[in-house]
Amino acid sequence: MNCDLRMVYEHLMCDAFKCERGSYPFVNADCYDGIMKHTAETVAYIETALIVLAGNEPSKREKIQKYICMIGDADNRNAELADTVLCGIYNDGIVY
Repeated sequence: MNCDLRMVYEHLMCDAFKCERGSYPFVNADCYDGIMKHTAETVAYIETALIVLAGNEPSKREKIQKYICMIGDADNRNAELADTVLCGIYNDGIVY
C-alpha cells in the first residue's frame, strides 16, 4: 500500500470532527493499531467520520459517498475493508 493507514485514519478523524489529535480516544493513530481487537468499532468510527466529513465538505461529497456505500454494503466489516477505505480516501485526495 502506498499510504500510512494509521495517519490517514488520524487525519480523517481530525478533519471530520474538527479537532486535534487525542481530543477524543478514537482521534489518535494509536486507536487504529487495535483494529484486530476492535474491528467493528473501528469501522464504525471510519463510517461515522465519513458521514460527518461529507456534510462538512460538499465539494468532496460524491467521492466520500462511494466509501460510505462500500462500508454499508459490506457483508463483513473487517480490517481489510477498513484498510481499503482508508487507502481509497487517501488516493482520492479526500484526506492527506
